[in-house]
Amino acid sequence: MPTTEALVRARAELECIQEFGQVIHRTRDRFVIYEAFYHLLEQVVPIDHGTISFFDQQQALRHVYVIAHRRGSFADEPVTLKQHTPSAWILRHKKPLLFDDIYNASHSEINLEHALGADFHHASCSWLGLPIMLGSQVLGLVTIQHHELAAYGERELQLLQTLSLMLATTINQIQRIEELEVLRLALSAPTIPVDQHLWIVPVIGRVDQQRLRILQTILLGHVERQRIRYIVLDLTGMRSFDPQATGLFNKLIGALRLLGATCIISGVQAENSAVLSPILSQHNVVIVRDVQQSLRYLKRQI
Repeated sequence: MPTTEALVRARAELECIQEFGQVIHRTRDRFVIYEAFYHLLEQVVPIDHGTISFFDQQQALRHVYVIAHRRGSFADEPVTLKQHTPSAWILRHKKPLLFDDIYNASHSEINLEHALGADFHHASCSWLGLPIMLGSQVLGLVTIQHHELAAYGERELQLLQTLSLMLATTINQIQRIEELEVLRLALSAPTIPVDQHLWIVPVIGRVDQQRLRILQTILLGHVERQRIRYIVLDLTGMRSFDPQATGLFNKLIGALRLLGATCIISGVQAENSAVLSPILSQHNVVIVRDVQQSLRYLKRQI
C-alpha cells in the first residue's frame, strides 16, 4: 500500500500536470508557457539550474528559457553544441540521459570534462536531460540539474517527459497557427500584374508592421526577379494605418526606388493622409486620386 508521502507526491505531480494543461489551453504566449513549465515543475522537482531550448527555422538550437540559481529568465541565444557532451548525445540518440553524480560518472560516448561549463554547472551533482519530441521529430531539449547527489530518478523523468510532450504539442500548434496567420496576411496583400512593366498592389484593411513586412518581402522579391518598372500602391481599401509602421513604409518606398521601380500611390483617404504625408513628401512619389488616373499617368510615361 502506498505511503502517505508517496500519495502526497503523486497528488502534487498530478496537480502540476493539470495546471500546466490549463496554462497551455488558455494562452498562445510562449513566454507565459515557458515560465509556467519551470515554476510548476520546481514545485515537485528540485532544480538549481536548467534550460529549455528549441530549434529555430534554420535548425539552429537556441535557448529560450534559462534557469540559473533557481531563478528563471527568458532568453534568445544560440547554443554551441560540443561533440561528446550530454546534450549532443540526447539530440543524436533521441533519448533521455540521467547522471546521479556527474563528477564520478562515466559514459562510453560522452566526455564529461567537456560537459563542465557547457552542460554541467560547477556546483551541480545531479543532471537530467531529455529531448522535446513530437512523434519522431526532435523539437528541442530540456535540462535540469541540482547540487544534491541522486536528486532525480524514474519519477522525475516521467514527470519531465509528460510536461515536455505537452510543451512540444503546444509549441508546434502555436507555430502552425503563426504560419497560417502569415499566409493569411500574405493573401491580404495581393499583387495584380498589368503587364511586364506595371503591377498594381491593392492594400486592404488595417496596415501594421507585420503586414508591411510581408508586403515588403513579396513586393521586393517580384520587383527584383521580374524587373518591374512601375508599382501602383492602391490605398483605396486601406481602413487604417498604424503610426508605428511609418518607418517600414518609408523603407519600402526607398527600397523600391533602389531597385529601379517608380512607386505611384493612389487612393489615399482623408483619415490616413496626416500619417502618410511626411513619408510621401520625403520621397517625392507620384500621388494620384485612383487607379484609373495612375494608368492614364503611366500611358504618358511609357
